Amino acid sequence: MRTEAILNLITNGIIKTNENGEITYMNPAAQKLTGHTFADSVSRDLYYVFGRANIENSKKLRAYFEGIYSNDSKYVGAELSIFLKGRTFDFFALNLKMSKLEKGGYLLEISDETDAKNFEHQINMLFNYYPSVLFTVDRTGQFIDINKKTEEKLKINGLSGGVKWFSLIADSDFGDVKKFFAKAIKSKQPQSTILNFLDGDSQKYCDITVLPINKDKFYISVNDQTAKINYREKLNTISIKDTLTDAFNRNYLDILSESLMETADRYSEAMTGLAIEIVQFKKIINRYGYDIGDLLLKSVARRIIDISRKSDALFRLSSDRFILLLPKTNETNAVVVAEKIQTAVESMTFTAVKKIRVAVGVCERKNYESQRRWIQKCELTLDRALKTKTFMAIYREGDLEKKKAKTDVVLKTLSNNKIIDEEHQNLLKIKDTIELPKQDKEYIGIEKFVDMIKQHFESEVDILEANNYPEVDHHIETHSRMMDRAEMVISKVQSGVLDEKTAMYYIFDELLYKHLSNDDTEYFYIFK
Repeated sequence: MRTEAILNLITNGIIKTNENGEITYMNPAAQKLTGHTFADSVSRDLYYVFGRANIENSKKLRAYFEGIYSNDSKYVGAELSIFLKGRTFDFFALNLKMSKLEKGGYLLEISDETDAKNFEHQINMLFNYYPSVLFTVDRTGQFIDINKKTEEKLKINGLSGGVKWFSLIADSDFGDVKKFFAKAIKSKQPQSTILNFLDGDSQKYCDITVLPINKDKFYISVNDQTAKINYREKLNTISIKDTLTDAFNRNYLDILSESLMETADRYSEAMTGLAIEIVQFKKIINRYGYDIGDLLLKSVARRIIDISRKSDALFRLSSDRFILLLPKTNETNAVVVAEKIQTAVESMTFTAVKKIRVAVGVCERKNYESQRRWIQKCELTLDRALKTKTFMAIYREGDLEKKKAKTDVVLKTLSNNKIIDEEHQNLLKIKDTIELPKQDKEYIGIEKFVDMIKQHFESEVDILEANNYPEVDHHIETHSRMMDRAEMVISKVQSGVLDEKTAMYYIFDELLYKHLSNDDTEYFYIFK
């Protein structure tokens, strides 16, 4: 049997080469291994076959092959481990051993060790080509292997490879890093966390990942996430804050006030709102211009925020109107805060505008009073404050009813389903019967009101199911949550904790109106 026929039966990869590194023969096993790199391996030289995946392989291979060709004792009989990346982005751990043939040429034996050491080899392969800081450590955190990025980081920080990796992050988070690593080494699964650290005088964030290689060796990846996190925080800030005054915006008022009101209702805590406006602001704008107006708004808002508690929240309602929410604060204490704000603003000095004053309307919220009604009362009280000499007013019971402010009880967008639209309008008209009824109007109590809502929900679901609305289950869950809250309010009325009129307004504004104008509009498209 010919030599090549014998070599074809060998399961390990066999390559014959001349002194120039040109391949003269490859057996099927070698073709299979190198075929992941390119199809026409035979027409290439050894450097290309094994070195094209990365520069480090090329350097190792060239030194190894040239050492063999020159009979360098350092390489003759020695083996070489390399890591090969194929076209499919798979990694292969290969072991090479080259020897000289008696009849001329050289024989290269290739054994595939990928299955045995796949994960560790992939990591080692990545070490010098991954853009983040990479290294492996032992169970104590001592460095075992480090890549070039890590070496650079150590050098910049004035550290050596003999220190533990915690020192690479920062002294400020030393304890947090140690706790995270202690937790990570106990788990067989990858663990990740984001920690803030000091890099010089700069506050930064890094994403740390720990992957167990074996019971005594752990792979650490550290990615700088500062830019991404700062950008995300900036977007979050823009979404909830007014960019001029640094007060929260109107959108965030709905989100935060709901949480604050829920807490106040649960624990029967007092909560007061201060509606604030710069006196004669429009005249100031007309006389000094918008630049001065912006400066005043920014300065006044900053002053209010500075003298407020951390639990308080300032919102910009409109161009020159703000509202300050005071959790756990009753009307009496809120008046003290209002006077403090007026004094603080009056003490401010401006080159152009000699004296600045603010008007404040004080309104304490009743438990389970809707946000919509409460904010209306705050602004109504502020309007009255602007007409007084002290520019201070406290809400008087009945002011809102005397004002007879018309509220938008007609949805701007109708569903185009006749039954649903008719039921919506009938429910919205109940707002007119909440006050003491006229002789020709029937008074609808809270239990009957909730029962009417429940009947509408059942009718609405039947129509949505008949029209194959895909989110009908989610809508049913929303109805269920609303009815649970309504039943809770009814129980508060029955136990004497809550007066019925306030409860009716709460159900109308916080449950019914918000649901009809937000949740229900999501299904309107099916009737278009």
